[in-house]
Amino acid sequence: MLESARLFDVYQGEPIPTGKKSLAYKLTYRTTDRTLNDDEVAKVHAKIAKAAEKRLGATLRA
Repeated sequence: MLESARLFDVYQGEPIPTGKKSLAYKLTYRTTDRTLNDDEVAKVHAKIAKAAEKRLGATLRA
């Protein structure tokens, strides 16, 4: 379902705390057999965010 993930921005500075950085990714979700609905994408997106938090210590920012 996750077709690609591309890092498009890295930022360090205010308001990001010292020693931290903000990474922005473009995530593309796709299936070949049907159109995905918002709930399906949201569930996968939440799993990805949770895995990044657990494995990398990442924090999702809005």
